[in-house]
Amino acid sequence: MPTLRRTIRSDARSIAAPIAASDNIVQFRFRHYLAILSVCVITAGSALNVRAQGATDIWLFELTNAAVSPVARVTDRNGYDNQPSFTDDGKRMLFTSDRTGKADTHVYDLQSGKVSRVTYSNADKYSPTIIPGSDDRHLAVVHSDSLVMQGLWRYDLDESTSPQAIADIDSVAYFAWMDPSRVLLWRLSTPPTVVVLDVESNSRYVVARDSAFSFKAYPAGNATLFLARWSGRHGEIRSFDHASLEASAIAPILEAGRDFAVTPDGRLLMMKGGALFSFRPGVDSSWTLIGELGISNGTRIAVSPDGSLIAVVGRH
Repeated sequence: MPTLRRTIRSDARSIAAPIAASDNIVQFRFRHYLAILSVCVITAGSALNVRAQGATDIWLFELTNAAVSPVARVTDRNGYDNQPSFTDDGKRMLFTSDRTGKADTHVYDLQSGKVSRVTYSNADKYSPTIIPGSDDRHLAVVHSDSLVMQGLWRYDLDESTSPQAIADIDSVAYFAWMDPSRVLLWRLSTPPTVVVLDVESNSRYVVARDSAFSFKAYPAGNATLFLARWSGRHGEIRSFDHASLEASAIAPILEAGRDFAVTPDGRLLMMKGGALFSFRPGVDSSWTLIGELGISNGTRIAVSPDGSLIAVVGRH
């Protein structure tokens, strides 16, 4: 690649160690990121925090190699509609919506255009993501109630079983499934840590003591990508290799970029304002404009499994 390919140091001594207690350097970084966290993650697990972000809506666009065109506006209301993700069969889109004073998971049917609520527990649920290998029946969410602060929980799309904790863990901010038994996540511990969690044994391995955002599965299945910042407006996208447990920088981020997505062919997508850009790791040296989306303050972005659609979040 012309500009970026460096390996991020992984503390080998901490790979099989329990989550550590304190580290002054990372604590300083954590304090530095508090302003970012108030926008990017739900630090208190409360619907009040997401409402403070302002009203957001979700749009669908058709994506080709060199163009993007509007398909549908999924939501259009003065409320919080955010965090879209697609089911594995590509027929539905999950998203978080606060319509009752609690954040719940809703489903948008791509064929009928119908929106339905699928979670009803007395808890806030964020970042709905299909659990791999579940045939689109089970989803994982960041779950917060009076007893659990940002735990990783399982819900059923058909409500056939009661919600339950996936593992004994709290303070989860971002996560992505590595495979049906392992999750890579960022935990708001002290210091904050990037952790590999084995949900079968409940064991966890600290990969890095650092801040990370926007975890995405890589299409090849052997890596997970995430966004790492070293200042308020600058950072890089890193690839975490599942075998070596090492993370390498593969792309710079757009200035003030908040989220990214990965297409099936490995292209990275980011938004800046209302514009969509792409980057091919190992090929491009800078981001290429795909087109204007016609939305304001684009933040979240997700790609359908076949790469033909993107869901984006912008200001209402």
